[in-house]
Amino acid sequence: MKHKSRAAIRNLALAVVGVAFLQWSFDGVRRLAKINPFESFRNVATDLEPQFTVRLEDTDFRHYHGAVLDARATVDRIDVLHDERTADLHGIKAGRLVREGRTYLFDAAEANYVSSNAMLNVRRDAHFVGPDFDLRTAQLVFEGTGEVLDIKTPVSGKFRKGDLIASKFRYVVPTGYFKASHVDYTGPIDLESELGQGNGVKRTSWNFKCDDVEQSRTDKDVLIYSKGQASDGEIIISAPHFELNKKTDVVTATGGVKYFSGKTNVLADKATIYRKEKRAILESHVQMLVKPKKDEDQPPKVEEIPPFTPSVPDAIQVGRPVPPDRKVEEQKKRDEEIRSGKSVRDYPMVVVCDRIEYFYEKGKRHANITGSPQARQELPDNAWRYAWAHSAKYDGEAETMLLLNSGGEKKDVRLKNSIGDDLVAIQILLSTKEDDDYFKASKPEGVSYIIDDEDLRDKKKPPVDTKKPPPDFNGKIGG
Repeated sequence: MKHKSRAAIRNLALAVVGVAFLQWSFDGVRRLAKINPFESFRNVATDLEPQFTVRLEDTDFRHYHGAVLDARATVDRIDVLHDERTADLHGIKAGRLVREGRTYLFDAAEANYVSSNAMLNVRRDAHFVGPDFDLRTAQLVFEGTGEVLDIKTPVSGKFRKGDLIASKFRYVVPTGYFKASHVDYTGPIDLESELGQGNGVKRTSWNFKCDDVEQSRTDKDVLIYSKGQASDGEIIISAPHFELNKKTDVVTATGGVKYFSGKTNVLADKATIYRKEKRAILESHVQMLVKPKKDEDQPPKVEEIPPFTPSVPDAIQVGRPVPPDRKVEEQKKRDEEIRSGKSVRDYPMVVVCDRIEYFYEKGKRHANITGSPQARQELPDNAWRYAWAHSAKYDGEAETMLLLNSGGEKKDVRLKNSIGDDLVAIQILLSTKEDDDYFKASKPEGVSYIIDDEDLRDKKKPPVDTKKPPPDFNGKIGG
C-alpha cells in the first residue's frame, strides 16, 4: 500500500508540473508572437522620416506567402512603414514576383511594395517583364492579387512578340484583356498554314497606329481600334473604327475607309480585308483611283484621291479643246490617242460604284464590280474618256475589263470621250494591257466624229451640231 501511495503522489506531481509547463509554453509563444522583429532597428537612423519605422541598406528583400517565396529583390535601401506591410524600395535590381505560377521580373529606381495584396507601385524608371511583355516606363502599378498591370505614363517595349509604343497601357494577365492609347504597334500574327494541313505557321506582320486599341471582352482574338491606320507592307487601311481578328486574320473597317495599295487607292464606307484569302471587299460609296502603269510598283502611300462626281451619260458635254497653235495632223494624232486603248495604262483612272470585291493574290488577281460603275480618265489638254456599265469584271492576270449590261438585249453599256465619240452596246471587253489596242463590243451602236481641215480653221464652229441627227456609226470607237 505504501508503494502505491508513493507512485500516486509522484504521478500527481508530474501532472501538476506538466500543466504548469504547458501554461508557461503557451504564454511564451503568445509573447513571442507579439515581438516586433524590427524593434531593435527602430529609430536607429536620425534622418528617418516620421512615417517609416525601419531603414535597411544593401539588402536582399524577400517576402513569403505562407511557405512560398512570392517576392524578392536586391535593393540599395528599404524603408519600412509603421504598418509594417509596406516597404519603400530604392535602387531595385533583380526584382522577382511569382503569382499563380507566372513569374514577373522588374527593376526600378524607386517603388513601394504592399505585402497584403502583392502590389508593386513603381514611381521612377520602371522595367517590368511578364509572360508576354517586356516594357519600360516612368511609373506603373502592378496589383499582384489580380495580376493587373496599369501604366499611365508613356511606355515602350515588347508586347505579344511585337513592338509597342503607347501613352497608356492596361493589361489583365489571366484574361488577356488589354487597352492602350495613342498606340504605334508592329508585330507578327500567327496564322495556320494556308495549305490547310495544319503543319505550318505563317507569320504576317502588321503596323497599327491608332488613338485607342482594346481587346474585346467577349473574344480574346479580336482587337478593336479607333481612329486607326493599319499596314502590312502591301496595303494601308485607315478608318475611324476597325477590328482585327487575329485568329482569322480579317480586318473590318467602317465609318469612312481609306485603302491604299501599289495599284489602287480607294474610299468607301466599309472595307473587309481577308488576309488569308488575299481578298478585299469595299462597300458603299466606293471611289477608286487606278494608278498608271509607271506608278503601280511603288510602295503604298497615303494620298488624296481626285474628286469624282457620278453623272448620267447625257450630262457630259462633248467639246474638243483645240490649242490655237495646234496643226491638223497634230490634232488628228491627239484624237487617235484619245480613242486608242494603248494609252489606257498611261493615265490615272477614277472609278465609282457601290461594291468592289478584289482578289489580290499574285496569279489570281481579279475583281467583281457592281452597283452601276462609272469610270473617268483625264488626259492632257482637258481631254477625257468616260464609261458606264451595270456591272464589270476585271481580270488582273489577262489584264482585261468586261463591261456588262443590266440584262437581256439592253444596250446600257456606254463609252464616250471628249472628241464626240459615243458608243452603246450590250457588253464591251477592253484590254488594259500596255500598248494593247484590243476592243470587242456586242451589238454596238454609236457615232464617231472625224476631224478635217475645216474643223480646225473655223474655231467658232462647235464640234457637234446637236440640232442635226447624228451620222451613222462609223470610225474607231474607244480603241
